[in-house]
Amino acid sequence: MTLAELTVVLNNYKEEEEKRAKEAAIINYNQATMIADFVSLRLNGKPLPSYEQLFPSAKPPVDEKAQKEQDYKRMMLLKEQMMFFAEKHNKERRKKLGGDGL
Repeated sequence: MTLAELTVVLNNYKEEEEKRAKEAAIINYNQATMIADFVSLRLNGKPLPSYEQLFPSAKPPVDEKAQKEQDYKRMMLLKEQMMFFAEKHNKERRKKLGGDGL
């Protein structure tokens, strides 16, 4: 590398490190502010906000109707699997007992 290229690389590295330090300082400040707010809420007997209230964009909204349909389908599949298992188990048990009785 030439001296000019080396200078550019070092300056870019220095800028990146300064950027990281600024981001870390912002994160630390935000955490300290949130801790102070939470302590204040607790000392005043108020409830703490939920995660969804603090970070509404962090979790996509859930379509409750679609979620219920998906849960129902999952439940029906599990029911079918359980019925298949029970039927198979009962057939094997009948064979062992040597008849139709359970």
